[in-house]
Amino acid sequence: MDTTALARLLDKLRGGTCWALEADRQAAEAATRAWPRLPHAIRRHDRFRSAIALDAVRRGITAVVFGAAGFPSGDPPHRAAAAASPSARYFYPDPDEAVAGQRALSLIGDPRALAIPGTIGDAAGLLARIRNAGAGAGPYQVQWGLAAMAVDGEQAAAAAAWWGKLLPSGSELVIAVPAGPGGRMLAEIAGGRAHAPADVLSWCAGAGLDAEALADVRAHGPQPAGNRAPLGADTIMAVTARKP
Repeated sequence: MDTTALARLLDKLRGGTCWALEADRQAAEAATRAWPRLPHAIRRHDRFRSAIALDAVRRGITAVVFGAAGFPSGDPPHRAAAAASPSARYFYPDPDEAVAGQRALSLIGDPRALAIPGTIGDAAGLLARIRNAGAGAGPYQVQWGLAAMAVDGEQAAAAAAWWGKLLPSGSELVIAVPAGPGGRMLAEIAGGRAHAPADVLSWCAGAGLDAEALADVRAHGPQPAGNRAPLGADTIMAVTARKP
């Protein structure tokens, strides 16, 4: 499995120029033809991740895990949360050494943020690493990001079940899912498969997590002119599921 494929594709869609291969440039162009506002949607998703991390630490979350954050691009998503909370910790797990290494370089001088090996799919291993690195007793916010679309439904449900079992009470798991025809195309180009929002809600229910209603990431920040897509049509949705 190419563990950097999704990271390279997202980097290109964010406007990056350092990491994409020719195949990634072609993939980004194909995805954007299917979903013309896709680069904007990815930036919206990035702002959403930052906003919910900020909200989390204001509510007493002791650590935020940014799964599949990819190569550094722009402001790191923990910056606003770190300014708001003097004690919370931030973790960037990635299975690929190249991605984790670049993220680690970007975090030099930031003692409360750490790049670590691992994936959201390995709940036990990842929890052990963040606890050993000073995450505190919890609760935690675990952001799966867009990487859930890189695994099939059975694997995703199993990962959610482990998080439901192992997370401290009050913690939350946030799963993003691209919706609509453009979202399905993005998932396929990224080497994964599209999941319906109902699938994500089902994983969370099966894991014993209390899932909130779907959120449209466009709700964070000013609405761009001409963006009249209805809820769930070629946008990125998110489910926040809390451990009782």
